[in-house]
Amino acid sequence: MRTYTAAGHLLRQARRSSSMSQQEVSERSGVAVSRISQFENGRVDPSVDMLLRLLAATDHTIKLIDSADADFVNKYVNAIHLENVLDLVDALPGYSNYARGN
Repeated sequence: MRTYTAAGHLLRQARRSSSMSQQEVSERSGVAVSRISQFENGRVDPSVDMLLRLLAATDHTIKLIDSADADFVNKYVNAIHLENVLDLVDALPGYSNYARGN
């Protein structure tokens, strides 16, 4: 039985909805195919920066805050832990069943 994390499921869904292969995402993001596979299959959780980078490669984004707060985000983005993103993803319809391997 596969265990999906919220981040892994989100990445896989974004890639599939863009009709892209892992190889294509790799070429656009500069991230190894093997690493993308690890993220999608829940073996490793990506950092917030990596999650956003891979989503961008599939032409998807997650809007965490209003653009008016961009300076705050730029200053403190490294302090944001992946758990915060997973909490946001848990709140999205259809994704809560995949959070943290549940």
